[in-house]
Amino acid sequence: MTNPATRQLLRRHAVAFAVSFVSLTSILIANYAAKRLPELRASGAQAGTIVDVVLLAVPFTAAITIPMAVFIAVLWVFTRFGAEGTLAAVRRERYGVRRLVAPVLGAAAAVAALTLVSNAQIVPRANARLAALLARGAFTSGDRMMTIGQLQAAAHSARADARPESLVRAASYEVEIQKKYALAAACVVLALAGAAIAFRFPRGGGGLVIGASLAVFSSYYVCLIVGESLADRLVVSPFASMWTANALLLAAALLIMWRSRWPGAPAGVESLAIAVALTFETAGCSRGIKDHDAAFPTTGVRFFAAARLTGSADSLLVIVTARNDAGTQRALESGMCGNPLVLRVYRGPRPRRGSSAPVWDSELWHRAMDPPNSICLPVAAVTVLAPGDSSAVAGAAFPVRAVLGDSLPIGLYRVTAVFHGELDAGTVELRAPPT
Repeated sequence: MTNPATRQLLRRHAVAFAVSFVSLTSILIANYAAKRLPELRASGAQAGTIVDVVLLAVPFTAAITIPMAVFIAVLWVFTRFGAEGTLAAVRRERYGVRRLVAPVLGAAAAVAALTLVSNAQIVPRANARLAALLARGAFTSGDRMMTIGQLQAAAHSARADARPESLVRAASYEVEIQKKYALAAACVVLALAGAAIAFRFPRGGGGLVIGASLAVFSSYYVCLIVGESLADRLVVSPFASMWTANALLLAAALLIMWRSRWPGAPAGVESLAIAVALTFETAGCSRGIKDHDAAFPTTGVRFFAAARLTGSADSLLVIVTARNDAGTQRALESGMCGNPLVLRVYRGPRPRRGSSAPVWDSELWHRAMDPPNSICLPVAAVTVLAPGDSSAVAGAAFPVRAVLGDSLPIGLYRVTAVFHGELDAGTVELRAPPT
């Protein structure tokens, strides 16, 4: 049974697809009607005939707009996810990208199957009726008025005749067959391309959707037109002529997805935390320390902290990981600024008996700065955890020199992170880096 998060994901895509499909189809139908209307009026066509012509144009128009609407819907929803922080969250989860993209590709495959049925059966019959209306009953049947079965039979018959004109006719039939399959498969390829572009440019917004749509659609259909022309002249095979566009787009999508991949958790959080540490004088967050207990629904979720020094040992890095021990999915939400941690450092592997006061507290250090500053790690707004999954949800890094200050000696220190209570992050040996 589909879980609620997947249903919500598909619902958002369904709404975006419906809006895109209706809008694109309406624009193209209006353009088609504007071209045909003067001709129909000149021939004395009745209003009912004009309506029938417009309605019969919908199937072949939909064959084009359905793949376009799939691309726009996926790109639009995923860029919204990028703005909300969801894409950054799933990148840091194990199999997070797969869980987000797989239902969308599955839905695109279902749309592709329905598109194939329409292209193979509905579009040819609608084209035949449309041609009959426009020609007032007398017309010659063409390859776009044949079903796949009829096209295969016609191509086989033409191939039996070795004359050049027969081979050209056979090629045109086979091109039409491959076109029906390729346009249906484009739904899946374009869905993957939309997701890849959104992962690569997660905050592109409406400008990215419009620009990428124009670039992808124009390139795709130019490939189809050029391929069909070459196949009709027997320069390339019908298969290559219609599937090259899909192959190129798929290769581009996989390349973009590969280029935009992030290291897995917690490595992705670590790299950002180190960057914050190295620029702590200028990095800031006006929101300050938040009440995490109010921000996160933690039923069934356990938190763990781990402290270590960076490769050059000049920054103290702490990562907090959430593990979902519940039997159902959990969604952890954070604010716009992410999850700034309060770090506390105690002298020695364990605090001295009778003394629980830390020798360094990041919150007090922030307040002592002039002007007051609060360094935080910008992490995802939403982290979705399946049962048993773990993900880094917060991180912080501070220069070792700032922790030791002028009074603390080098040696072993126990580090804790204040995040749903005080989490033990382990023991590290702090040494002041050379100047």
